[in-house]
Amino acid sequence: MMGRAVYCRCEQWEIIHLKNKSIKYQEHNHVSVYTIGLILCGQITLKCHEAFTTYSSGSYFIVAPYQVHALLLPDAYEMLSICVNKNLVESPTFAPANLSSVLSQALHQLGLNVNAVLLAKAAEALYICQAPQPSDRIILSSAHAFWRAPENHNRLQVTAGEAGYSLHHYIKKFKRHIGVTPHKFLLQSKIRKAQRMIENGKLFIDIALALGFYDQSHFIKCFKNIVGFTPSEYRGCVRRVYQKNIKETC
Repeated sequence: MMGRAVYCRCEQWEIIHLKNKSIKYQEHNHVSVYTIGLILCGQITLKCHEAFTTYSSGSYFIVAPYQVHALLLPDAYEMLSICVNKNLVESPTFAPANLSSVLSQALHQLGLNVNAVLLAKAAEALYICQAPQPSDRIILSSAHAFWRAPENHNRLQVTAGEAGYSLHHYIKKFKRHIGVTPHKFLLQSKIRKAQRMIENGKLFIDIALALGFYDQSHFIKCFKNIVGFTPSEYRGCVRRVYQKNIKETC
């Protein structure tokens, strides 16, 4: 069965349409987005907080920033993963109805027909979900530094010392507050930055060197482990779009 994957993104949201695509999403989290998962056909299983929940066609799930999660996808399914900018969601002037309307227009432009009631319910649920916020300011600052410029933090021993911790204590505190180890979080941050660099036409070898991977092969392997397919496949399925209906908040 031939699978299909399409990425469409602007500054405020990213829409990933998956249909029968064989992908393994390992445990990870996001810092800057809330995620809506819409199940259009079949069933998928979400692992979150060490609990497994199966969602069937016509249902949805919400993942807040910093929540560690993984997806188990069967051979036959169809789903949309909609990542919405955290700043947009947390804006006091942007209500669930606004989000539902904007996403509905975006999906229509992309030729994706989604039940309006389901989308509206998911938008409402997103606004009432509790986003976990790391309580340790030093660790949170460290995570933000990783996210903004992952290429500057290839030596965790140095980063731990700058934070005032031994490496062992730093790793332990980071995982407790952020949900994953600093090494895994740093790798996630590198790959997310690599996605933007690919969209801007950068060569894979240049991306690998700029972000501190051993070589291009190492970069490709890490990219596939996190994104689900190779940089070449990603470049072939991503579409950069501009949403005129929202003032850019990023």
